[in-house]
Amino acid sequence: MARAAAAQAQPPQTFTLFTIQGRVYASNVRHKVIDLGWLREQGDGFAYELDGNHTNGHGLATVEAALQNIAEGLTFIFLDGQFTAVRDLGERLGPHLAEAHLQVILDPLGRCDPAMA
Repeated sequence: MARAAAAQAQPPQTFTLFTIQGRVYASNVRHKVIDLGWLREQGDGFAYELDGNHTNGHGLATVEAALQNIAEGLTFIFLDGQFTAVRDLGERLGPHLAEAHLQVILDPLGRCDPAMA
């Protein structure tokens, strides 16, 4: 009960998903950047796999479509856990270097509102 109440008390948070040289990264409002997995072009379009939970997709028409597909499968709990567990790459990387990016708003209850930026 207490955990659910705490989750409801937290406001939604904005994250940015982006790609650089075949990798998918995420950044948060504190400018921490983490590596989520790979993204590459294959015979039937773009494909990806996230390292933390092995979520994957393939046959996506564009990099932007791949990021949208990734965003639609994200939960706050997963992404927040990745920011806790994965090394910060923010000193070397950021969305300003991205080939493509997507802003995602997640709330602690897991609702996602991806919006292309």
